[in-house]
Amino acid sequence: SIKVSSLVDHLPLWAAAETVDHTVETLLPLYLEAARRDQPTFLNMDMEEYRDLELTLQVFEKLLDRPELEHLHAGIVLQAYLPDAPSAMERVRRFAERRVAAGGAPLKVRLVKGANLAMEQVDASVHGWTQAPLLSKEETDAQYKRMLLEALDPARLEAVHLGVAGHNLFDIAFAHLLMRERGIPSGPGHGVEFEMLAGMAPGQQAVVRESTGTMRLYVPIVHPQHFDVAVSYLVRRLEENASSQNFLSAAFELDSSPELFEREQQRFLDSLERARAETSLPTHRDQDRAAEVTAAHGPLPLGSPALPAVPGAFRNTPDTDLSTPANQEWAARITHRIRGSELGVQEARDARRDTVEAVESTIARALAAQPDWAGLGVEKRAMILRRVAGTLAAHRAELLEVMASETGKTLEQGDPEVREAIDFALFYAEQAERLAAHSDLVSAPRPLTLVTPPWNFPVAIPTGGALAALVTGSSVIMKPAPQSLRTGALVGRLLHEAGVPREVFTLVDVPEDEVGRALVSDPRIDQLILTGASETASLFASWRPELRILAETSGKNSIIVTPQADLDLAARDVAASAFGHAGQKCSAASLVITVGSVTRSRRFSAQLADAVLSLHVGRPTDPTAQMGPVVEAPGEKLRSGLSELSDGESWLSRPRQLDETGTLFSPGVRTGVEEGSPFHLTEYFGPVL
Repeated sequence: SIKVSSLVDHLPLWAAAETVDHTVETLLPLYLEAARRDQPTFLNMDMEEYRDLELTLQVFEKLLDRPELEHLHAGIVLQAYLPDAPSAMERVRRFAERRVAAGGAPLKVRLVKGANLAMEQVDASVHGWTQAPLLSKEETDAQYKRMLLEALDPARLEAVHLGVAGHNLFDIAFAHLLMRERGIPSGPGHGVEFEMLAGMAPGQQAVVRESTGTMRLYVPIVHPQHFDVAVSYLVRRLEENASSQNFLSAAFELDSSPELFEREQQRFLDSLERARAETSLPTHRDQDRAAEVTAAHGPLPLGSPALPAVPGAFRNTPDTDLSTPANQEWAARITHRIRGSELGVQEARDARRDTVEAVESTIARALAAQPDWAGLGVEKRAMILRRVAGTLAAHRAELLEVMASETGKTLEQGDPEVREAIDFALFYAEQAERLAAHSDLVSAPRPLTLVTPPWNFPVAIPTGGALAALVTGSSVIMKPAPQSLRTGALVGRLLHEAGVPREVFTLVDVPEDEVGRALVSDPRIDQLILTGASETASLFASWRPELRILAETSGKNSIIVTPQADLDLAARDVAASAFGHAGQKCSAASLVITVGSVTRSRRFSAQLADAVLSLHVGRPTDPTAQMGPVVEAPGEKLRSGLSELSDGESWLSRPRQLDETGTLFSPGVRTGVEEGSPFHLTEYFGPVL
């Protein structure tokens, strides 16, 4: 039994087609070796996360469709708790029937109920999706029986053999009686096996083997030095199965507890009745970004699956679900457009202000437009912000394209940023209305706000800063960072499309000389919203000490790893945090503080090194890239962080420049960092941990 995720270190669904081909290439030698044996080895392809269902099915079909593997008997696992399982079973059956008709070997499906519910629920909650599995244990039990009723058919077993996997004796007895009723012989060689986990209820396993003639036991195989992995696997399975909702919680007292027997008997009967009377939805996950836009003919509507928030009830916007084939195709089209993208180019040219006089004129026009904007009232401004949310959602693909093209942000990093920008619009509209509802509060807008956002979050932070001021009735002038000017220009265009008046929101691009200083220090600017370096905030404050500055500046983010942590998971999470967007964000973990035994743990160091060294570095035009480029060739500070060690430090992973432009680097990890050392205290803002 093999898991694709255990044998292939990265399965990027933003590059679904490339990932399938890479996975097939990786697994092919294993399958060829199995087929070449005098007695071919049976290989079963396991299934874990829902996100990998389509990928695993494609890999399975591509491998077993090869002529040199046509006589290999191989299998795949399907999880009955997924509403998608019956259609997946039908897909495997059609494939197997074509294969057998052409003279190939039959295939096998190992039917399980599913054992990753908690993980699926967390994943869905984090991303704003409906959970992929069915919503109740009874629904899962019903679907399991429904699939047994379909699969235990003599004609269908000719092409698709069945592994009836599980510990519920009622289900096993049901399957066995169904076989008898339909004339399917028991025992090896007749297309049906009963399967359990080794070490769980061995006495019952022996009885099932004696009654049915088959019993295949699954057990994790690990190196003795990694035995804790096997133990943790078995403990997780035991915890899942020992839940009061599961049969094993009663298995050892069925003969002595009439209450438990009656409970399990009733659960069996209830689920069997549902299996006969109902069918589940084809899937819980059918998000289609392209279809959302086509159907809307403009801004996406509130209260829709793409924008579930409605006035009076804020809800976060769902991320893009790459488990759906439609979204995988949508992502591929974006990737294809990145290299030649010219989004925002014209708008950026129009925003140029080269003289102090041009800046002063822009300020005057913004101030002249502000009274009418403030006069609209909170309700109408909130309505426009909600239209901004729908417009941003409708143009998600273009925002991802321009971020990737201009700043090197991968689609995987960019998609949640677009979601954040949409949520800013919805949340600020909601909060403004809530504040306005307080009769004891009187608010007056600051007439003019200057927003100077950074380049590392070129959509979310500019949008958030501008909309926070706009919803109060302030006019806004925004000066994007030079490295993300086109992205800022596209954001500005979308705000105008959504109904923000052109003079109320103005995008400017000014040189960083006396013209730029004139903008920041003009006394008509009431407040400045800044995200950037501490030095920049100090400089702006020195130009005009009385200026109200709302600044988010530099920091040094840490992750603390204690002996109680799951070290494998900690290593993975540290690598993801440190090197997302090449470490160019204040939330990136640039420091790991190890506690107690973790400091001496070879396991943690080895896992961290493996997680980091296996990261694929590339530009967003390569959709398999996990870490993109730095936005520009490193300056003096980042260069020193990538090359210089202090006393007592050494490289666990030495960063190396990977291209001639000086913007692609392999990720670096240094160890032995002491308290008070330069690396402890300095934010380098790049791919070094």
